[in-house]
Amino acid sequence: MIKYIELYKQHLIVEKGLSLNTAASYLSDIRQFFKITNNGDIEVYLNHLNKKDYTATSINRKTTALRNYYNFLFRYKYIDSNPFLHIDRAKEEKSVPDFLTISEVKRLLDSPREDEILDRVILEMLYGGGFRVSELVNLKLNDVNFTKRMVKCKGKGNKQRYVPLGDFALHYLNEYLVFKSNNIKSKNNTTNLFLTNKGRLLNRQYVHSLIKKHAARANIQKNVSAHTLRHSFATHLLDNGANLREVQMLLGHEDIKTTQIYTHITTKRLVKDYDRYFTRKEEEHV
Repeated sequence: MIKYIELYKQHLIVEKGLSLNTAASYLSDIRQFFKITNNGDIEVYLNHLNKKDYTATSINRKTTALRNYYNFLFRYKYIDSNPFLHIDRAKEEKSVPDFLTISEVKRLLDSPREDEILDRVILEMLYGGGFRVSELVNLKLNDVNFTKRMVKCKGKGNKQRYVPLGDFALHYLNEYLVFKSNNIKSKNNTTNLFLTNKGRLLNRQYVHSLIKKHAARANIQKNVSAHTLRHSFATHLLDNGANLREVQMLLGHEDIKTTQIYTHITTKRLVKDYDRYFTRKEEEHV
């Protein structure tokens, strides 16, 4: 079954509109399955994942990737049935996403030096726009409307949304584009908005390393990732009065239930702050 993987790759990119990075992630899970099992034994595969202490979320992602692959094979009559249709999802614990405080965000965004222009604009846009990494690295120059201060963004499933640009993000984006025009020559005449200083396309690993570098420089003890900045963006919007539907639209969530997890963060902190600052104590009733 592994022999059809290149056909499936084209299906993901052309028909489903997935980015190269997202498609590569799915294909990696599929290749891992055939590497572990040889004959496609699902029970052997699931036992392997459990012994390796994969989280329920990771197991569900992998089995979903395989279910979709086998659906593709069944649809085009390469197989007679999909063995993954009857595999139950592993039970996931609902986890509240980590986020940065306003103070931590400020330290992180102020970390890049004056000559680290690309670093600064990436951090500003990840936090100020709530972009996923895959969305950010695939932005084109013509996706930005400087007059309306909006960015056209292609999210999951090729779905399009518009994200406003704040003052800081707009300022550093303009600064970066001037620098790029004068100093960076594209290696393949790409129209991508962001390029490395050597003219190459950005990828997930580049952005991941960049964030880790500046989180360490800013002395932030949390495990900071692009998703942490996206979570912080959503949390701070809700903290400052944005309604849930607006945040859903900005994040590009198809289901508002996905956005609702951020209300747990703000409610939890509200109770904590109430207990911390409200002065009436139980002993006053004695």
